Amino acid sequence: MGNAEGQRIVNLMTQEEAYDNGSKPGKASIEYVNRSLKNLKDLIEQEKIESLALPRLATGVGSLDWEDVRPLIYKHLEDLDMPIYIYTLYQKGVKADESAT
Repeated sequence: MGNAEGQRIVNLMTQEEAYDNGSKPGKASIEYVNRSLKNLKDLIEQEKIESLALPRLATGVGSLDWEDVRPLIYKHLEDLDMPIYIYTLYQKGVKADESAT
């Protein structure tokens, strides 16, 4: 399955950089999440992006608590006039339901 025309993938840098070439990145921080979401909002507005899909940012390898990260997404993005899908549960082989609620 390829990307449809007009779709983009944006990497949000929520973790400390890796110290050595080939090493894994460090832990995520609330500061990095805030900065990444602010930059994402700026990009969305500049590029006139029409919808957004996000995973549970910074909560896997980044080790932040979802209850701390989730409110930041709303703080930065809730006033955008577009659909925003937040995927909170991955189920292998199950297609996400993106119907409007």
